[in-house]
Amino acid sequence: MKKFTLIELLVVIAIIGILATLLLPSKSRAREKGRRAVCKSNQRQIYLITATYADDSNSYLPRGGKGANGTGEDHTPWIGNWMKNMMVNSYGFSKEAFFCPNMREMEANEANSLRIGFIYLGNRVKLINQYNHELPVRMTDENILPVSADVNESAVPTDWTGVAHMRDNGTGGRQIGTSGALPSALGAEGSNISYLHGGIKWVPINSMQLYKSASGNAGYQSMWSLDE
Repeated sequence: MKKFTLIELLVVIAIIGILATLLLPSKSRAREKGRRAVCKSNQRQIYLITATYADDSNSYLPRGGKGANGTGEDHTPWIGNWMKNMMVNSYGFSKEAFFCPNMREMEANEANSLRIGFIYLGNRVKLINQYNHELPVRMTDENILPVSADVNESAVPTDWTGVAHMRDNGTGGRQIGTSGALPSALGAEGSNISYLHGGIKWVPINSMQLYKSASGNAGYQSMWSLDE
């Protein structure tokens, strides 16, 4: 039986290391592809519930403002407990579907409000009035307007950035926490975006725009786009 020399063993180990290096990015991309699919599915559920609510409410989408009745500050990753309870208790929505898998750690509660793992853009009347954003209030509005999107949020006042899908530089393909940098500067790749017409599609980051995302504080910004 032939014995391997030390040099031959080292060569084999080196080859195995190279192959592992080549295969790991492929596995990482496959996992990310699966997470994006779940994010898209959860946004579809959010759209279906909000559209059903609109059917019962003279075509008005649910108010996403903070507070017990949804009339408080508009900040796109936050919804009031009124909207959360309406979706979960009245329409059977699963609370887990409020979160993209990459952004499960986004959950936070304050002042009768819930921070979710997406940005919700429906009936954000304070953002519309303050910044003239083109966002939907009723289902009868222009159907290219966005209803929800994956998180690409920069918060300068709190030195915080959230990115749902980005190049994996040892971060697991996401960013939640201290930074304050713009999502594009951190390697954000894009977002699933749901539109008023019912479609959901992946939009590359270079096709998205940066918008003020909190009424009363211009230091918060999120990224989304109208449908083409």
